[in-house]
Amino acid sequence: MKQQIIAELKQELHRMEVSSQPHEFEKHLYAMERLIGLLKQDTGSASGISVSGEKEKPSSGMSVQDREMLRMMGGRAGKQQDAPRQADQLPAETLDTDDGFGNGDSLFEF
Repeated sequence: MKQQIIAELKQELHRMEVSSQPHEFEKHLYAMERLIGLLKQDTGSASGISVSGEKEKPSSGMSVQDREMLRMMGGRAGKQQDAPRQADQLPAETLDTDDGFGNGDSLFEF
């Protein structure tokens, strides 16, 4: 695995050297960064130490902070569907309108 990643790094380096457009250069640089990250993971898992220095993540693959941030942004994390907290739920307020059908859930329904 390590040799494959190194070979791919060499190819990306060559592609980066011959790239003529700035966005191509950035694309190959990003690919190299990702490959180096994989190489660090592979080396760290082989030696049994954490290379990145991050906290251990739960089995879902996301840290507790990441799940909380995702929940605050309105998303759901992992297989379990986090039930919204009672404080987060807002009561539905509907107002009577002239036409009787406006004031829906969407911002554009007025």
